[in-house]
Amino acid sequence: MRDDKMDELTSLNVLIVDDEPVNAILMKRFLKELGVVPDIATNAHDAMEFVKKRGEYLVLMDYMLPGTSGIELAHELLAISPNLKIAVHSAMENNLITESIDKGLFIGYVTKPFKRDKFHKEITRLFNRIKSLMR
Repeated sequence: MRDDKMDELTSLNVLIVDDEPVNAILMKRFLKELGVVPDIATNAHDAMEFVKKRGEYLVLMDYMLPGTSGIELAHELLAISPNLKIAVHSAMENNLITESIDKGLFIGYVTKPFKRDKFHKEITRLFNRIKSLMR
């Protein structure tokens, strides 16, 4: 079900970064239900290429990627496009994720495993946070 609060942000570019195809496909499906059609990158290199080409994104990034961490990749992506908004997703929250949110590296956290209603709620919260930052 579509949330009316999402209307203003459905034109926002969303990039999913996850090396697990099942996770990426599930997030893409849930986002499409909210009227958002995301791009998908399966590795750090592809994520950087998308950001170089499109610039502005909400990045939904796996915390653990082959050869890099979400924190390392976030720094690299922000060096390319400083206005990115990055949210991390992981099966378990840890101190580094919490500290990175507190320091402003990530705007939030999305919990795995992905369940439709919880994902919609978390994404709506992230989009509303972005909306408040755009004012």
